[in-house]
Amino acid sequence: EKEDLTAAISLNSTLFNIARVAGPALAGILMGTLGIAWCFAINSLSFAAVIVSLFFTHPAAIQKTVQTGQKAAKRIREGLSYIVH
Repeated sequence: EKEDLTAAISLNSTLFNIARVAGPALAGILMGTLGIAWCFAINSLSFAAVIVSLFFTHPAAIQKTVQTGQKAAKRIREGLSYIVH
């Protein structure tokens, strides 16, 4: 919902930046101790987690945010007009 948007953006940004720092460090440790093959195996498990979470996403929740092409084009024009002015 709109009232949760700011918190969601903040959470997404925080997690993204933590992943940018922790990911390469963890990968370096794993490559040094377990080898490259294990890094690929763990990476594939992370993709599996995303796929499973998408499986449990309710389609009705997604449908609320889907816009028609005309509506999206109108919003893009409004945004560009705002930027110009």
